[in-house]
Amino acid sequence: MNAGNRTWCLGIIPLLLVGLFAGCKNDAPPHAFEGLLQRLPDRADAWLMLDAQAAAGRYQAFWQELRQLPLCKAEPHLEQQLDDLQAIVNGGLVLAKTKLGFDPLKDLEKIAAAVVFDPKADPRMVVVVKGKLPADTPKRLFPEAREEKRGQQLVYVTPGDGPDLAMLAGDMLILADKSMMDAALKPKKLPEAVKKKHPCLQNVLGKDFVLRLSVHMPGWLGDQLHGMTQQPGVTALMGLKLLEIEWNQSLRMALVGVDTKGADHAEDLLAALAELNVAGHWALRSAVQLLLAAELEAIEEIPTWLAKALEDPKPWLASMDRLSPKSAAAPEVSREGHRVALKLKADGLQAMVVWALPIAMAIFSFGAPTAVLPGLTSIGNRGAP
Repeated sequence: MNAGNRTWCLGIIPLLLVGLFAGCKNDAPPHAFEGLLQRLPDRADAWLMLDAQAAAGRYQAFWQELRQLPLCKAEPHLEQQLDDLQAIVNGGLVLAKTKLGFDPLKDLEKIAAAVVFDPKADPRMVVVVKGKLPADTPKRLFPEAREEKRGQQLVYVTPGDGPDLAMLAGDMLILADKSMMDAALKPKKLPEAVKKKHPCLQNVLGKDFVLRLSVHMPGWLGDQLHGMTQQPGVTALMGLKLLEIEWNQSLRMALVGVDTKGADHAEDLLAALAELNVAGHWALRSAVQLLLAAELEAIEEIPTWLAKALEDPKPWLASMDRLSPKSAAAPEVSREGHRVALKLKADGLQAMVVWALPIAMAIFSFGAPTAVLPGLTSIGNRGAP
């Protein structure tokens, strides 16, 4: 991937991640993303819907949750450090608002994106953003872009492999691979083939909806994996055809196998994740208790305020009860035909870091094979010497 293409792909990631902090009520009607999805490529292998409307609510709740921890209430110095950290983050948001002309936490409403993986080319992406955006947003993002009239629509063309951009009706921004912009300017109903390949796209949006991701295994990828069956995990990967992730009041993951054997592998994988979810809670709690028992406050190099805080274990343990509550049993894994699903709670510490799981799953699913598979080479490896 050339530098220009890599830059815009990486640059859009923070925009997408903003909405992952969202967690407030969302009373949008079913298929509220329909207008955005209609501008995405039919043949896309990965589809993303992200609700950014409640980003500010989740953002504020994140800091409030930290401040309400017994440890922060018991130790003013720690609370002051939280204030300093939030000021740094808020400063970055102010700079972003100054550069972009809109507030990412207040003015963004919805984001939809789709990626096409090609066997002999770089991945191609279309991103559609809806919100209160200034008319000069494309120029703010890419000052070097030149204007080009396509019919009645003004398109901003960036040099090199950067995206084409277009502002529609003052509230919708399209960023698209150069080969996909013309199609994105002409909305169309989702074909039945897309709904069949990615059935969750049309599901009703639940309360507190944040994110929905659907990734279908490209057909050509299975053929190329046949020559790699001796590598760990490849056989299991070949047995999967669909990954779905949804985050609302809970985190739901689903894997669909190509056959019974593939579904068996999916069930084993999600069962292991369920057990790991419980084990992670207990491991974290145990680590904190071991550190408290080790009398770290006796170490001379430890700051005075921390040594004082370590003398009383009660606020630490009480904070752990809020961040990582005890789990009596592993989350349930359900199976229907070749579809296997896992539902996890999204509260406490999980509510703060739950966004990392979809990223980790994507890296696990598509990162390992990409070193040798054209078309799925990771962005970070493209252009490396």
